[in-house]
Amino acid sequence: MSSLKDTIKEILGEDLSHEKEVVAKVKAELAEDGVSVSDEDLCAVFFKLRRAAAPRSPRPEGGRSFRSNPNNQRFFINIGSVDGLNRDELIKFVAEHTSDITEGDFRDVYIKDRFSFFEVGKEKTDDVLNGINNSKYGNRDVRVEVSVRKEASAR
Repeated sequence: MSSLKDTIKEILGEDLSHEKEVVAKVKAELAEDGVSVSDEDLCAVFFKLRRAAAPRSPRPEGGRSFRSNPNNQRFFINIGSVDGLNRDELIKFVAEHTSDITEGDFRDVYIKDRFSFFEVGKEKTDDVLNGINNSKYGNRDVRVEVSVRKEASAR
């Protein structure tokens, strides 16, 4: 449980204003439907949803199994958690360096220590490559490239 506790402490140090707005909106919408929910219950629901969405069948080598969407393009980017990156920061960074990408365009954001992966629609490939390459994240030169996902069925 200490790993979860450490993660919670780390996230509590981040800007959570967007997430708090989402929680308030969900509570208000539920109230409109006559449903009263405590913050604790709502937190438990979000936690359960997150756990349900987590991958359950890792590949033997420790990777994750995926089902690709043929309309999406997967990207590798050479920044990760050691650079202070999390899912929200990656989305913010990409959106700031591209002309027409919003949070809703992202799929399968996967943050590792020194690199990350994310997917957006294939039609945005040139925008991602041209907008992000040769940019900086903190003091780090950023490189992004098209990545091909290893499908579980290909093994």
